Amino acid sequence: MTLSLPILGVAALVTVLLVGLVLFARANWPTALERQLATRYLKSRRSSRLLSLITVIAVGGVTVGVMALVVVLGVMNGLQSDLRDKILVANPHLRVLTYDRGLRLDNWRRVLDTLRHTKGVSAVAPFVMTQALISAGADYTEGVVVVGMPISPRRPTESRPAPNPGRRVRSGGFTWS
Repeated sequence: MTLSLPILGVAALVTVLLVGLVLFARANWPTALERQLATRYLKSRRSSRLLSLITVIAVGGVTVGVMALVVVLGVMNGLQSDLRDKILVANPHLRVLTYDRGLRLDNWRRVLDTLRHTKGVSAVAPFVMTQALISAGADYTEGVVVVGMPISPRRPTESRPAPNPGRRVRSGGFTWS
């Protein structure tokens, strides 16, 4: 009977895992004193050999608390980048503006290039910002700030791309009737 190469590989992997498990258990096995202390405080003092009810409740509570903490941390770490992208699309850390007529920055290409090569700047994007009025019917009117920015891929000098509103905003035009 001949053994194929995949079967030998699986057998070797299982052997290595079992040896590692035995070595880990031997190195981390509790000593006699540690076992004696654990059984003294976990067992019931009465004649029954079972764990006391209070011990079971306490260990269960700690287990549930740690489990909830691990789950919440995992979910928050997973949502962190998505939440950061959603916030930074509309509100970047820094906006470079001028205080000339109409807040217009005429040499924006030079400023953009300077900012891209500044140490510590991870992403740069040009934008247009203006104010407008929105109305819904005759009863509702509100002032809004309209921000427009090009959708551009990440440049080699940027550690991450500029916030991309393209996933959440559809491009199009306004028709005035």
